Amino acid sequence: MSDRDSPAERIQTGGADESRPVSQSVDGSQREPNDGGTQAGSTTRDEGGRVALRRSLRPGERLDHFVLIELLGEGGFGQVWLASDIRLGREVAIKLPHRRLRPGTLEARRFRREAETAAKLTHPNLVPILEAVIDDDRAYIVSEYCPGPTLNQWLRERSAPVPPRLAVLIVAQLADGISIAHDRGLIHRDIKPSNIILTNAETDLPVPRLADFGLARAKSDTSDTHVGALIGSGPYMSPEQASGNTDEHGPHSDVHALGVLLYEMLTGESPFAAVSELDTIRRIISQDPPSVRRRRPSLSRDVSAICQRCLEKQPSRRYRNAGQLHRDLQLVLDGRPPTARPVGKLGRTWRWTTRNRGLAAMAAAAAISLLVGIVALSALAIQSRRHAAVSEAQSESLRRSLERTQQQREYAVTQQKRAQDNERQAQRTRDRSRRTSYMSDMSLAFLRFHQGQYGEARRLLNRQVPQPGEVDLRSLEWCLLDSEVKSRYGVWGGHTGRGTEVAVIPAGPHGPQGDTVVTAARDGNLIFWDADSGLEKRRLSGLDGRLDALAVLPSGRLIISRPKWPILGPMVITIDPHSGETHSVIHSHSTTVESIRVSANAEVIASGSRYKNIRCYSRENQSSISIANGSRNMGFGLSTDGSFLLTARRDPDALQVWDTRSGALIDQWLVASAGQVAMAHQHPYAAYQIRDSVGFGLVRNDDLSQRRWIETTSHPHVIEFSGDDRYLAVADRRSGVELFELVSSKNAGSDTEAVGPPPEYRSIAYVAGLGGRIESVAFTGSAEFTTVSSDGAVERYAPTRASHRLDVFPQVDSYEMVSVQSPPGALSLQHDGELVYLPIEADQQDGRVSQSVFPSHTSLRSFAITSDRKTIAVSDRDGNLHLLTHWRDQAGELQTPRVRTIAMPLASQSTDLGMSEFSISGRFLAVMSDPAELAVYDMNSDLSAPLLQRSYANNQACIAFAPNEQRLFVCGYAGIEMINLETGVSDFRLPSEDLVRTACFSPQSDRLIVGLENGSITCLDQQTGRAQYTLHSVDITGDHSTRSAEMHFIDDAKLMTMGRDGIAHFWNVDQRVQLGSFAVYSGDANCQECQCVEISHQGNTLIVGLDQGSQTAIYRWTWPTTPLPTLTPAEKKLP
Repeated sequence: MSDRDSPAERIQTGGADESRPVSQSVDGSQREPNDGGTQAGSTTRDEGGRVALRRSLRPGERLDHFVLIELLGEGGFGQVWLASDIRLGREVAIKLPHRRLRPGTLEARRFRREAETAAKLTHPNLVPILEAVIDDDRAYIVSEYCPGPTLNQWLRERSAPVPPRLAVLIVAQLADGISIAHDRGLIHRDIKPSNIILTNAETDLPVPRLADFGLARAKSDTSDTHVGALIGSGPYMSPEQASGNTDEHGPHSDVHALGVLLYEMLTGESPFAAVSELDTIRRIISQDPPSVRRRRPSLSRDVSAICQRCLEKQPSRRYRNAGQLHRDLQLVLDGRPPTARPVGKLGRTWRWTTRNRGLAAMAAAAAISLLVGIVALSALAIQSRRHAAVSEAQSESLRRSLERTQQQREYAVTQQKRAQDNERQAQRTRDRSRRTSYMSDMSLAFLRFHQGQYGEARRLLNRQVPQPGEVDLRSLEWCLLDSEVKSRYGVWGGHTGRGTEVAVIPAGPHGPQGDTVVTAARDGNLIFWDADSGLEKRRLSGLDGRLDALAVLPSGRLIISRPKWPILGPMVITIDPHSGETHSVIHSHSTTVESIRVSANAEVIASGSRYKNIRCYSRENQSSISIANGSRNMGFGLSTDGSFLLTARRDPDALQVWDTRSGALIDQWLVASAGQVAMAHQHPYAAYQIRDSVGFGLVRNDDLSQRRWIETTSHPHVIEFSGDDRYLAVADRRSGVELFELVSSKNAGSDTEAVGPPPEYRSIAYVAGLGGRIESVAFTGSAEFTTVSSDGAVERYAPTRASHRLDVFPQVDSYEMVSVQSPPGALSLQHDGELVYLPIEADQQDGRVSQSVFPSHTSLRSFAITSDRKTIAVSDRDGNLHLLTHWRDQAGELQTPRVRTIAMPLASQSTDLGMSEFSISGRFLAVMSDPAELAVYDMNSDLSAPLLQRSYANNQACIAFAPNEQRLFVCGYAGIEMINLETGVSDFRLPSEDLVRTACFSPQSDRLIVGLENGSITCLDQQTGRAQYTLHSVDITGDHSTRSAEMHFIDDAKLMTMGRDGIAHFWNVDQRVQLGSFAVYSGDANCQECQCVEISHQGNTLIVGLDQGSQTAIYRWTWPTTPLPTLTPAEKKLP
């Protein structure tokens, strides 16, 4: 324990009550024992300025039960002696004031406070107080003796700065110790190296111990402290201590002192020490010390940040107490990041500005005024050298300001560039995310479309409609699937309440121009929709509450259930479909009306109420009869002529046939849990539901013993027949509909068949939308129907409708095919060697005949056509090459072509058909009149001899020109070859393990993709022919697809391949993923083969030609190119 410091122990000004003597030798060095300290008889002055005799002590003197041994140190206030405790036989340190302390004096109060404060604290890094005596005659404090040097002495003995980890460890221990005082509301206010004793100083892990709580006080205690007093020691004071602002003293003041200690140990220099004490105070208050990493670059940023935070000028920016500092230092020792973060140049500049607002404002003003001043002072420079010197000084100051401004500007530009780079990086990340989302959504949309989940496919497609400012990622695969989904499914709109019924108002003399669909719901609205466009025509509101049932009369009037009339209860009424006015009242029920049925001739109107009865109104009798059945009556069947009805009954559970005029029971079949019943429109049978059974039954109306059970994919909820009974829709309890088709057989289910079970229906599709559970179904066409769901959604389904045009040419057996435009058609080389033209004009019907293009006495072996479709090259079996031009007139009609015949040098006896191919511009023509003989012609040169020739041991399967026309790729059974057209030399010629069936170059000629026999595609290195990667396709059924027949790049990254089975596959070769697959033709794959796939240059037309054995089929899709389809108002509301 020492009261000494260097060069000044404490600096005290501003009040006599706070002044304490400064102990210092003449040369400024710290006093050590016996170096001229206080001697017997020396004097000092007390509080009143009176001279007081200092105490004269000698080793061996006894003080109560303590014997003085050696003087350890001396300061302005007193001495510290090493003494022996004769009671307990231990060595202690005793602090004694120089003079006797009078009760009530400032020094007495401080001495007592030091003893009381230190006695409250117990910590391994604090020197504990063992005993204290303070009375009129004597005053001393006994503390534990801690052998070892002070931190000040230990640092002076070192030749280099303290290792960073050791410095952090020492300060962490001190912070841990002083945190005990902070937790009790005490602040030390005098932490400095001379008040810190190091035990085990000679080891690698010295233990610091803090002593001297002479200036310590409670944070809330302001006694004995005056505003303006400087409390603390030299460069270890905090800014609030140095400024004399005692109200701001707090734990953060001790944190500042610990930061100074850490700075000194890390750098070997004080952060604020100056020549004079005044300069030291000025630096503490107004100047930021140099960064600790500037003086010691090897230090970590974490340690530098902690030190910087401790030395902040504003107390609020430091650690609140030593406990927080200890935790951050411990994190550094544990190798973890602390909470303190480095303050950058901008932050330091801002903090200097907040501390020096006047200077900052002046600097800004000076930057403007000096610019004006320089001009004025330059004019006066000739008058006075002194003015010139001042102007030069001002110019230099301005230059420095401008340099700083330029630096700040450059910093701002750098930050702006960094922000722009970050924005570009973020945009690239968003683009990658969108591309990934597009691939994922498209792959899932193709799968959902194949599964009949049209609503989910629609939702996935809609998610990829770009928002304003986004890049449109859609291309042919999106347009193709979008058109197919739109042809099969649409969302018209919906009600705000639960849907209950959907019906069709047919077109007729008294009806609308075209069928109209009307839907009812519990929101009390009737909405009328155009059956063709799906647009809402009008709606009727204000029908007094919910609408539970609906039916349409042949006249076009509507029959609805009115919830409740006064006295009479729920009513069945007819209303005008335009005005909603009530036309007539049919009859009433005691409970909710669940369903209404009308006979074809409108002679009988039947309505069923919930768990009560069915009432049948006869127009002939002008009265209603009641048939009690106790069923829910959500669905029952009424015969076409209205003579009888078929319904399910409870207690006993049975299907019953009732006479609608007399109410007599005609027939009955006991069956448990029978539910809804739907009557066929044209045949004598009906469909019925068995609750909780996966399937439905068919029963003859005239013989209930004749039945048939048909399985479904899920539990039926609603059953409805099409108008011709060919189709039957079964809505399940979820949101799907399974469509069944009548199995054709002679007289099956017809009226002429008097006996036998009902006919068989087979499932042909399961479809689902985005609405809730379907509550009602109405057919609007043979296999098209509209539904209304529990959430009010109105949706249209057409599972068998396709969006493409199909042209079929009987007796055309195609070997190779190429499409042409304006007008659209196709050239086909038949297996018999004849070249024909297949017109597919807009007004043409299926079954039109083909037209011969080039009558020849010799069978043709191959043909090719230029990309502009003006020149056709055909080779025959006699080894001749025929070039045909002007083969169509300006209207697109066939005409006799101009022919140029060239004798080819190739001769073969093979009867196999060959292949030919033009390059993109039409300059080069590759001909394989025999599958093993190749000749390449330069159409710009002499055609009497080919540019190059090749002979192969095996047949070849494919030839392909690179878009840049520098290379020709040949592949087949024996291997693959890449021919350089400029040199005629092969870049590579390799055997192939798999048979390559087709090949395609990307538009930029940077990729070569080949299709293999097993349906996979492989990207080849164009220099070596080695496979870079292989992608295996999976078709819509989940099986591996068949071999590739055609390949086309949609753009430089997307590829379309067509298997011989008529299934198209879409790929992203950049991401190496399959986007999805689509079945162009779903018949027997063994009876057909794809011969042509053409994509228009605008990307708005896709043509697929299939050879189906005895006929040729051409499928064609068209869609707009600019802009691509956007969302309809109804689709925008989809989830």
